[in-house]
Amino acid sequence: RGVASSDWELFNRTGIGHLVSISGLHITMIAALAAAIAHWLWRHSMFTGGAWPLRIPAQHVAAAAGLLAAGAYVALAGFGIPAQRTLWMLAVAAAASWSARVVPASQVLACALLAVLLPDPWAVLWPGFWLSSCAIACILFATSGRSRLSGEAGWRASLAGATQTQAAVTLGLLPLTMLMFGQVSLVSPLANALAIPVVSFVVTPLALLGSVLPAPLCGWLLLAAHTAFDWLASVLDWLAAWPLAVWQTPLPGVWATILALVGTLWVLLPRGWPLRWIGLLAWLPLLVAQPASPEKGLWLTAFDVGQGNAVLVETANFRLLYDTGPAYSTESDSGSRVILPYLHARGIDRLDALVISHSDTDHAGGARSLLQSMTVGWVTSSLPPNHPLVDARHVACTAGQHWQVDGVRFEFLHPQRTDDLNARPNARSCTLKISVGGQAVL
Repeated sequence: RGVASSDWELFNRTGIGHLVSISGLHITMIAALAAAIAHWLWRHSMFTGGAWPLRIPAQHVAAAAGLLAAGAYVALAGFGIPAQRTLWMLAVAAAASWSARVVPASQVLACALLAVLLPDPWAVLWPGFWLSSCAIACILFATSGRSRLSGEAGWRASLAGATQTQAAVTLGLLPLTMLMFGQVSLVSPLANALAIPVVSFVVTPLALLGSVLPAPLCGWLLLAAHTAFDWLASVLDWLAAWPLAVWQTPLPGVWATILALVGTLWVLLPRGWPLRWIGLLAWLPLLVAQPASPEKGLWLTAFDVGQGNAVLVETANFRLLYDTGPAYSTESDSGSRVILPYLHARGIDRLDALVISHSDTDHAGGARSLLQSMTVGWVTSSLPPNHPLVDARHVACTAGQHWQVDGVRFEFLHPQRTDDLNARPNARSCTLKISVGGQAVL
């Protein structure tokens, strides 16, 4: 809750949001660390001189310790859906260890998903359930049973394995990411290659140690974690500023998504499978889709923003947004909460014009988010010259201004004067008439 919305936008644009939230990678890391410590101590019988491993195998103790540590960490994190999935996978693996059974990884994942869904069937409505589950499934599909037969070891083999895993997750989640969010981060592989080691092996351990150690040591550790993440954020800012950092299209249909999933499975098949690259062609319907627009006339979309107003006007080649709804808080407004998600779902990344009727917050509250997140051709309003939203793109609206696009006429009927700053904001409102043939909307 302490992460600003602008930071979440940066994390999502660079594809590292899963690392900033409670990541299954971090839960597994904590579990593995606890298991390793318990295994070492039990093998040495806690230095008591006893023969503890003869009574209970050290592997069983390690599995129990790892599961308890993971459970504590997941409880600390609030039992989110991806965290639950990780915990139950570890529980299944621990149960297999205790019962001396070899359980295929696919069964471990299936049992974990069943354990998540039995108490909470509505978990299927959370994007995190599908993204987390499919990420693990992609890793298992792309790597299980394909270990290197040459016995190659060392940092090169580790780097190659990590690269293969990251590629499998990136490719495997692309169709689902497009279906759920209408966009995918093209810089995600590069951002994750840098962020995963920094967050996993520097920031997370320092933050956890800093939360339990006494002062002043805790302050030093937390400051070190913050400094490391601050350096990482600087690099992420640079990556997010690339013109093609994010690929955005309209939300795909069901059949386009299924076709892309089939193509993804084909691409992830083992090396040596013939013509694996053909699977990439199945992504074309998903990647080349264009935003829909009316062939003639216009479309009007009125947004449910609560107290306030926001209407999208579309012709064949022109898009205008009239008002931007209210601001809900210092961190949230209708621009970021309602309007931008709709535009992203439609694949719309540019507005030709923005009209802000007057300065009241229920009409201009979402404008800042829109102007920061989307390209806008020009802005017209009755805002006073010293208003923060007035910039080089701004033109004051006055009665008599008119233009015509795609056979649709736009005309301002009010205000007569914009320099009367003593008038109430409502009395200076931009009043726009849109006419198509013999019909009009005001």
